[in-house]
Amino acid sequence: MPETKFPPGCPVYSRIAEQIAGRIESGGIKEGERLPAERRLSRELGVSRDTVKRAYADLEERGFIKTVQGSGSYASRPDLSGEKKRVEKLLREAVYELNSSGLTWHEIENLFLERIWSCLPEREKVRVAWVDCSEEILKACAEELADFCNAGVAPVLLDDVREDAGILTDGNFDMVVTTINHVDDVKRLVKKKTGGELPFEVEMVVMSPGRLSISQVAKIDKRQTAVLIYQDEWYLYSMKRYLRELAMKGRGEYVRAGEALSYLEQADENTVVILPQDSDYMEGLPIKIQQYCEEHGMTCFRFCQVIDNGSLMHLKKKIQERWMKK
Repeated sequence: MPETKFPPGCPVYSRIAEQIAGRIESGGIKEGERLPAERRLSRELGVSRDTVKRAYADLEERGFIKTVQGSGSYASRPDLSGEKKRVEKLLREAVYELNSSGLTWHEIENLFLERIWSCLPEREKVRVAWVDCSEEILKACAEELADFCNAGVAPVLLDDVREDAGILTDGNFDMVVTTINHVDDVKRLVKKKTGGELPFEVEMVVMSPGRLSISQVAKIDKRQTAVLIYQDEWYLYSMKRYLRELAMKGRGEYVRAGEALSYLEQADENTVVILPQDSDYMEGLPIKIQQYCEEHGMTCFRFCQVIDNGSLMHLKKKIQERWMKK
């Protein structure tokens, strides 16, 4: 084992024991595998042999290792039946206590499901495809969906689906999510590929500008020029609509991503640059533009489109239900 530094407050032997127990539980140390001798492990960790001896004793008491006289210590999986009964008793007591405090059985069920679901690494066993037409926001929205819904979310470009819907039908997805503007198109393309069947649920969401982006647009002065960096025509259309609805005061200019840096060479300090949402877009172009703006005294910000909270809550519930069935 590599040299390990242990924070204060917890005995070193206990930290060592927890580290080894965690590796046994995760499969990093296989059941029946021989553990390092006490002398060797103490040398590797830079602790006393007595500390390692206490750690091994703690692990043996908890059932994580078995010691064979004259042979050494071997990894084991503890019998958790007693622990399971203890936890079940605690859960029953907690359920009745919550009910007596006024929560309904349905509210208690949702509370426990939420807490358990957010703790288990297996929650990402539900596979979701996020489909959108604009590379400017594709990856960022997929990450937002994954974080909120605790699911494995793959970003898929709508043009790729148009070229071959097999990217969805052969992708082992449990659910496909897209915007209200593209949901009919996605369903049509998938049905055409499969001969009329939808092999998964297709859910739609509503998009809206993020609060910070709304605030940043409101700060644009009428004497300033707002330069929107774009590539996809649908993204340009939706952004023009958002900026119009937000009553942007400054004059608008619309520049294709590939021409952005050369355009900005002619710009002045009264320029405000509106960047694509994905920082990785076009090999990190938004980051390069941001650095250029900082060096030349120009204001810039990423305009973020976010999934409506009601849509997120609906998706989270649907993904939870599917997760429970797996």
